[in-house]
Amino acid sequence: MAAPSMTISTALLLVLLLPAISAARLNPNPNPNNNGNDFIRTNCDATLYSDVCYASLIARTNEVQGSPAKLASVAVDVSLSSARNISAYILNLARNPNSDKVLKDCVSTFGDAIDQMQRSSTELQRASTAFQISNVQTWMSAALTNQDTCGDELIESVKSDVQDRVLNGKKLTSIALAFINKFAQATNAKP
Repeated sequence: MAAPSMTISTALLLVLLLPAISAARLNPNPNPNNNGNDFIRTNCDATLYSDVCYASLIARTNEVQGSPAKLASVAVDVSLSSARNISAYILNLARNPNSDKVLKDCVSTFGDAIDQMQRSSTELQRASTAFQISNVQTWMSAALTNQDTCGDELIESVKSDVQDRVLNGKKLTSIALAFINKFAQATNAKP
């Protein structure tokens, strides 16, 4: 007689716990930063390259902390890191004596873009005036133009892997610029 009672208790326990078990299986790693993830997802959805944006920024949720200023700053840093990697890759290819002149030109234009992004990153750390934010917008726009120039020159002369890297770098810079512009609007610091 004890067995049916235990079976009913076990069944009742399972019925009560099943929703909790199902929820845990749907979200096996509860993340205390879900609000941060939502902030990044929402902001990335407003960019031209939302998937690239989210993939590049989600690991840095703790740095962003739900702040438009920090989001812009982190996005610039991600773009800068990417530009440095792309530049190093192109420089390595350009060292080949048989390399195309376009690669050597791209090393120079990426160098300019990196300089502009570095200045933007530094300025964003202390940006509190419309003039400072306007400088960042100008420098990031110029960095994007330099990347565009390199990408346009590569179209017919280089392997697709270089073009793909440059295109991804341009996307990251575009994303950073979008967040800078949004930050500028939010602070009423339009140029």
